[in-house]
Amino acid sequence: MEEHWVRDVLAVQLGGLTEACLPFGRPDVLTSRAVFEVEPYKSWRHGARQVLAHSAQCGLPPALALFGLIHRDDLFRFWRKLQVASWGCRTSST
Repeated sequence: MEEHWVRDVLAVQLGGLTEACLPFGRPDVLTSRAVFEVEPYKSWRHGARQVLAHSAQCGLPPALALFGLIHRDDLFRFWRKLQVASWGCRTSST
């Protein structure tokens, strides 16, 4: 599966723009409610950094659309990493 295909389908489904121009970059999909980066699941860290930067520029919530085949064990490990990252964000802002 190609990233551009997933990006285009997501944009159509959500009624968003692809590769919209922001002052410092181009998010994969921009809607009136969120800004999205589309990445293969193995590149989630890269996508997360990008979408957080785009979110800071446009003031919309960040969203990460991941794709690709993933083994259930890898999915569990990925889910745990996101939980830890989420927990770290909550504690650092208090």
